[in-house]
Amino acid sequence: MPDYAASLLENSQGNRKVSQSKVDQYALDMVEGRWRYNPIDSAIAIDQVGNVINGQHRLWACIQAGIPMEVDILLQADPALMDVTDIGMVRTGANILQIAGVASGSKCAAATAFILIHERYGIEHMYSYTAPTKPMIVDRVLNDPMILESVRACDVPGTGRIINNRVGAFCHYVFAKQDRTLANRFFGQLGSGVGLAQTNPAYRLREALVGNATSKAKLPIVPLIALFFRAWAAYKAGKEMKCIQTWRTNGSRPEAFPSI
Repeated sequence: MPDYAASLLENSQGNRKVSQSKVDQYALDMVEGRWRYNPIDSAIAIDQVGNVINGQHRLWACIQAGIPMEVDILLQADPALMDVTDIGMVRTGANILQIAGVASGSKCAAATAFILIHERYGIEHMYSYTAPTKPMIVDRVLNDPMILESVRACDVPGTGRIINNRVGAFCHYVFAKQDRTLANRFFGQLGSGVGLAQTNPAYRLREALVGNATSKAKLPIVPLIALFFRAWAAYKAGKEMKCIQTWRTNGSRPEAFPSI
């Protein structure tokens, strides 16, 4: 099939620009066994003169993966079909989880994307590699109950203003893998802020998050996660924190991403 896919693409004209990131995602699912034949989805469509009018990304992914895929092929298709292809509403990973009855499916999907990136590459590299695919995210959520636990640990009244839920749920998950009881306590203190010493890392992080929430220039996602990691490392070690520094990535002394 990879050779046949290449032959279909060889003389095809008039296609939109190939999205390499989409090809990478499809190929990853093929290589890791998540790609399945789906007769409901659109077929590979070839018009009367051999142009691919639907399915070029799947064909490129098949070539890149180097393994066959099972798919329907529609030959002699009307070229006008291209005008009405891929115009429907795309079903997201969150939609699939909600249909499966997963509570907080959207929040679980968002946090899981971060979890998968972190486990494969390190969260600090989240913009440097292929994003997780919908099958990867859905499969992980359905088979890892800790994800929903982490979403719920951050989804409490009063915290939505200062804690980005997907960041909080991701960090809780990673921290709970190290010490679940301590992670629950850390996030409980972070959420309430009640009775905390000013040198408590949870207090320092809370103050930083409040400042970020009220600032016009919000921290990007990765530096925001770095604050969580920095505070957690001190909290887990039982150390006091007089201040919490943002992650310095430039200048004469750039820092490595905070380790936990």
